Amino acid sequence: MKLKFNFIKLIFVLFLLFALIVACYQLFNFLYKAPSTEFAVEVSCEDKINVTGYFVRTESVIHSNDTKYYDIIMPNGGKISKNGVIANVYSTDDAAKIQTDIRDLQNRIDELKSIVSATSNYKAEISYASDIKKHALSLNKSYMNNEPDKAFEEASELMTSITKNKIAIGEIIDYSSKIKELEDQMTALKSKSSSVINYITSPKSGYFSYKVDGLEDRLNTKMLDDINSDVYSQIEQICSEQTEVKSGIGRIVEGSQWRVCFKADSSKLEKITKGSTLYIRLPSVTENKIKCSVVSIDFEGDTAYVVLQSNTVTGDLLSQRTASVDVIIDSYEGIKIDKNAIRKIDGKDGVFVKSNGILRYRQVEILYFAPSFAVIKYDPIDKSGVQVYDEVIVKGSDLYDGKVVG
Repeated sequence: MKLKFNFIKLIFVLFLLFALIVACYQLFNFLYKAPSTEFAVEVSCEDKINVTGYFVRTESVIHSNDTKYYDIIMPNGGKISKNGVIANVYSTDDAAKIQTDIRDLQNRIDELKSIVSATSNYKAEISYASDIKKHALSLNKSYMNNEPDKAFEEASELMTSITKNKIAIGEIIDYSSKIKELEDQMTALKSKSSSVINYITSPKSGYFSYKVDGLEDRLNTKMLDDINSDVYSQIEQICSEQTEVKSGIGRIVEGSQWRVCFKADSSKLEKITKGSTLYIRLPSVTENKIKCSVVSIDFEGDTAYVVLQSNTVTGDLLSQRTASVDVIIDSYEGIKIDKNAIRKIDGKDGVFVKSNGILRYRQVEILYFAPSFAVIKYDPIDKSGVQVYDEVIVKGSDLYDGKVVG
């Protein structure tokens, strides 16, 4: 008997096969999730805590006494010897102001000459807008905080950034005419200047600070030879009682040594011991780390009381009495990876790295854990470890060494 070919049935069967293949493919895509990755990058990070620090120095106020018209010539943070001149005294207020103007003008001339000497390094495409904004904001903050000395410094930095910007964009071309204009102003001021009639000198050697807060005779470094909750409370109370000293033109800090005390959660300071080295940073003063030694540390329950000592001297540091302080517990350099990338195999930490479409398991040494990432040790010579820009698997299932992935 002759079999009849049913074309319609064939089409129907083929359609069912195609639909089955599509359904299986969609199911596979739904069930299988390709591992997500990120590139390993090299980082430097810090394990730090923020505290309120109370700064203590051995210091004394320099009084103007009956002197009315003077010009302070000692820079903020400047080192001075016993009987060294802090200020020149003049017969009139105008004479003193002229000397201040002469010194400020000379600083401006020197600054402009320095800027001009580096003109070849300024490129038109470089924008100094961020520097201008930064110094403008700092100037406003110093003014609002009633810090005239810091405001003057920020004003100078602001003018420098503006000048650099004008040079970079070609707005200032003839530098010599501007310098000559300032020098002519200097000559005119000098023609009006008067002679010094007396001096205000330092009774002892040390470092000069413009800041006076009325606590100079109430605090000294010996008060922080040992620390506990009672000593800390005493220092905290004294530092809250700053007052104006109308006759004070500045203060002398004896020697370069200063101390800062603070309290913190004791669990954060378990590694800290007396005599060890610790670094701090004052965000409102400088981004640089300041090296300190631990003078005293006292653990009372959940609170640790700490005294640090440093010999780093700047005018801004000597002006601090109470400030926000970042205490750097430790610092780390290595490779940053997502915490989800870390997997334990045989009790050891490691990560999967995607290399030429194949997964490779690399053991790692974790240096630091943060809430969302970890820093692992980086050895550029050891090619068996994780390297910078390796593609690290962050998420994925059924991972194993040698697995082929898309």
